[in-house]
Amino acid sequence: MITKSSQIQSIGSDKKIDIKVAVILLIISLFTLVIYINLFGMAGRIITILLSLFFASVIYLFLRNKLFKKIEYGCIKSKFISINILFYLLFIIVIYSSSTYLYKRPLEFFILISFMSLIILAEINLVEGHAQKTLVLLHIILIASILRINILYEFPGLLGIDPPYHIHLTNTIITSGHIPSTENFYFDYPLSYISTAVSGLILSLDYKNSLIIAVGIPMIISILFTYLIGSTLFNYKIGTIAALFTSAYPFHILYSYILIPMSIGFAFFSIIIYLIMVNKLSYKILTLIFLPALLFSHPLVLLVFFFTIITLSSGSFFYNAPNKKIVPFFSIRLLIIVVIARWMYSIVNAPLFDDIVKSAIYVFTTFEHPKLASSSSFVTVSGNLLDESLNTFGFALLIMLATIGIFYLIRMKKNNQISGFIITSFLMFIVTTGSAAMGLGIMLPQRWLIFLGFFIVILAAFGLYKMPLNYVIRYIIVFILIFFMITTTFSNMDNPIYAKTEAIRYAYMESEIRAGNTITSNYNGSILTDLTYVGYFRSIARDINYIQIPLMVPKNKSTLIIRKYILDDPFYIASVDAGTVVSLNEEDRSNLIMIANSNNKIYTNGQVNAYSILPFHVEKQNATYPL
Repeated sequence: MITKSSQIQSIGSDKKIDIKVAVILLIISLFTLVIYINLFGMAGRIITILLSLFFASVIYLFLRNKLFKKIEYGCIKSKFISINILFYLLFIIVIYSSSTYLYKRPLEFFILISFMSLIILAEINLVEGHAQKTLVLLHIILIASILRINILYEFPGLLGIDPPYHIHLTNTIITSGHIPSTENFYFDYPLSYISTAVSGLILSLDYKNSLIIAVGIPMIISILFTYLIGSTLFNYKIGTIAALFTSAYPFHILYSYILIPMSIGFAFFSIIIYLIMVNKLSYKILTLIFLPALLFSHPLVLLVFFFTIITLSSGSFFYNAPNKKIVPFFSIRLLIIVVIARWMYSIVNAPLFDDIVKSAIYVFTTFEHPKLASSSSFVTVSGNLLDESLNTFGFALLIMLATIGIFYLIRMKKNNQISGFIITSFLMFIVTTGSAAMGLGIMLPQRWLIFLGFFIVILAAFGLYKMPLNYVIRYIIVFILIFFMITTTFSNMDNPIYAKTEAIRYAYMESEIRAGNTITSNYNGSILTDLTYVGYFRSIARDINYIQIPLMVPKNKSTLIIRKYILDDPFYIASVDAGTVVSLNEEDRSNLIMIANSNNKIYTNGQVNAYSILPFHVEKQNATYPL
């Protein structure tokens, strides 16, 4: 009779389990690739990720024995101080190059950042002593800061569609002196509003700078906790490389310049996961201190934290090792009870868990996607295979390195902590990609990617560290990885190098802000404009509607605002038949211009036109540009 404990022991003692897992993943990724192409066609993003899993399995199976040999790490034969001088020289050039362009960062900006990352990699190999280790971390923070703060101040206003909306909520707390009891579920999660308000009042800053201090800076600081976890699980080098990867990780960059309540929640998530994994008494006390901040940050953060605690704790079920459990059983129960209690408290205003369950039941019972299923831009298909593949290449390469690292760790059977870490990464990857593929937009799959990155960057750093490569090839891989991560449309919306039909500018030029101020000051009534521009008007609480496809008939007299941008570049537009799509096709573009030409123009500044329109009926006809 085989007992549960003997089954667990047999799993841990299987010397070829890593080969079996690699072969299984190879078969599954190839099978899924074929099925996906047959069902959905050549969607470059998903195909690129599946190929990365396939090649990771192949590379590991070929290099498996070499991975266990002692690796000599070569480095540039220069002194540490010389490399430091070069780093700061490039840093000055990067700042200058970004200041010479208006509303965009030039290509050389990203190339120089990639070279600066190689300098940091060389420093990691040369570092000696605590002072030099601290200096390397400072350089990583400098790279992370310039990638985020540079784009934040590149445009005059807030970036993103959601952040302008939160201005009113913060101002409400400031003027009332307390958190209102309203139907707005955001007030159930007021952490970002309180921290922004406090920053503004203490430092006498405007809203944008207060938000950067309260939310943007904690996001940058969260990179240090990736380093701390990597150093705790492995060593200093792996922790530092993981921090370097995080500084360039596209979804960390995205939610460091589109500052939303989830952003500060992620910062506290990083802190608490580190405190839990260290598992010291003093850190347990700190966990209890920081936990309320996480609980009042954002419902998705709460969901991911609940998921992470359970999956991290599962490592002890796979290896019957004598190591301490990653989270003591009592702590697991306590954290789960606290999270569920918090969920039940806010369930009336923020029934995220209920909505997820209902959406999942709908998908599995009807085999249909819910409306707006493609709301995650991560799975948006542009139709250009090369563009989609290049736009996903950095993320896919990171996944490939992480997968190689996982195979190695499975064979080594390090400890329960690392086992739980692997399980969390794997299941979070399945949840993220699976919910996006099934159309569970309520899961916000794109936002899960920042949490997924928190784990896979450490595994990718370990995979890179263990691969039997000379330092030249290692540096080439890192340069390619960093460059393609910081130039994807998620981290580089202002000057897309590829996937230009997908790169949506979530920011407003000075002329667009000035137009919005003038129009709202002089014209009353409903405003009809593009979904991306809606973000600005949410900051002033006007009656706002967005253009849909097919063009909808407004119920009342409205002010139609057409930016020159939407006639030339991509933007999100709601389609009744296809969820959320990118850009107007030729027919819709002509219809929109025809409507504008047939109504009275009330404002223009070269970049924005406004028209006073009555309820209309769309007829197909050719039209010309209205400017």
